[in-house]
Amino acid sequence: ISFCSRGGLNKASDLFASSQQEASFLHSGEQMATQISDLRPSSSGVTVTVKVLEAKVVVERPKGNKSEGLKVAECIVGDKTGCIVFSARNDQVEKAQPGSYITLQNAKVDMYRGSMRLVVDKSGKVEEATGEKFSPKTDNNMSLIEFELVSLDRDVTA
Repeated sequence: ISFCSRGGLNKASDLFASSQQEASFLHSGEQMATQISDLRPSSSGVTVTVKVLEAKVVVERPKGNKSEGLKVAECIVGDKTGCIVFSARNDQVEKAQPGSYITLQNAKVDMYRGSMRLVVDKSGKVEEATGEKFSPKTDNNMSLIEFELVSLDRDVTA
């Protein structure tokens, strides 16, 4: 099973190089510093510094007797190569304010309705990035690329 964009596969050499790079980082245990345009549906363990362009709280539930509170914001974040939706949760929301620069450590790509979203779970961190000044490339929104899950039939004979 694999993901491919509805527009077709990228060059095979690009996909192979990206897969090998991801595999080498997975085996070394290091976090992969990357750029937004390099993200793929299977990307995980990435570290990227981005500028928050927009942030909108989409879920806000106060703490109850038996439940913890929940706050989720959908943010558009970007770097020099592109932008993507970042789903910020709880205290991450406070750091992901429009105009701020943040570093997402040990982030991963989650798929939502065929689109990529960047998330940072408990094993990662969202930190303020000081001294950053760049203009994100807004005309390359990676969350607008629609992917579909396809089954690779291994029994195909040529």
